[in-house]
Amino acid sequence: MSAAHVALVVGADGPVGRWVTQSLCHEGWQVYATTQHADDVLFLRALGATVLSLDLASADSVQKLSQLLLALHVPLDALVVCTEQSLFGAVGDVGMDDVHAHWHRLFAGAADLVQRLLPALWARDGRIVVLGAPAGTARRACMTWHLAARHALSSWLAGVEPMLRDSGVGVVEVHPPVFVGDEALLGLNTALQRAAGGDFRDLLQRQSTRWLAGARPGQPRASPADVADVLVQAAMARWPRRRYMVHGYPHGLAAKLWQAARWGARRLGLRRKPPALAAPVSTLFTETLPDP
Repeated sequence: MSAAHVALVVGADGPVGRWVTQSLCHEGWQVYATTQHADDVLFLRALGATVLSLDLASADSVQKLSQLLLALHVPLDALVVCTEQSLFGAVGDVGMDDVHAHWHRLFAGAADLVQRLLPALWARDGRIVVLGAPAGTARRACMTWHLAARHALSSWLAGVEPMLRDSGVGVVEVHPPVFVGDEALLGLNTALQRAAGGDFRDLLQRQSTRWLAGARPGQPRASPADVADVLVQAAMARWPRRRYMVHGYPHGLAAKLWQAARWGARRLGLRRKPPALAAPVSTLFTETLPDP
C-alpha cells in the first residue's frame, strides 16, 4: 500500500474540481477524480489523476464507485466534494423533476457517498471537505433550490459531525463568495429565461441590472482557482478549521500561526466554556414544569 496521501475529488469535471485535481497532483497526492463526461477523461489523466465515473444523482453509480474503492482497499486522506452543478430559477419557475434530480445530486447522493466511504476514511483518519453554500445573501432569488440543497447538506454534516469526529474523521466546509467566475451572469440569464414574465421577472431584472453594473458593494468576486486553493488548503492543513471563507482565509505564515494558536488552545484547555447553570438541570425542569 502506498504511503502517499490519497484524495477522492468528486466533481472534477467542473472548473473548481479541475483546479483541485491539478493542485493535489502537483503536491504529490494520489488523486482519484470523478466525472460524468468522457471528454474530461484525457485531460484529468494528463494531470496525473485516476479517473472514475460517478453520477451523484444515481444511487447505482454511487454504490458501484464505493464498492470499487473498498474492494481495492483504497485509503482516503481526503474526500473533496466540489460538485458545482447549479439549479437557477426562482420559486415557482423550476419544475419539481429538476428539483428532485438536483436534490439527489447535491445532497442525497453526496450523503450516500460519504456513508459508504467511511471505512476508507477511517483507514487514514481522513477528512471530508465540502464546497458549501455561497457566502452572502445575493442571488437568493435565482438560486433558491440550489441554496436549499447546499444548506441541507451542511445541516446533515453538522448533525453527523460529532460521531465522525469521535471516530477520527474530520468535516470541513468551504464557503465560496457570491461571484465565482461567470457563474452569476449565467445564473441570472437562466433564471430570467425560466421566469418568462412570471411573478419574479421584475425582481430578477432589477438584481441583474445592479450586479452587472457592479453596484454590489461588499460582495467579493473570485475565480474557480481561488475557490480551489482554499479547498486544497483545507484538505492538506494539519489542523483544519471547521469552516473556511474564500477571501477570508489567512495564507502563508499567518495561517500557520493561527492554526498553531488554535491547536495550543485546545491542548491547554483554554477554549471558552459555556457558563455554568445556577442550578442543576433536573432542578430547573422540576421547578418550571407543572405537576401532573
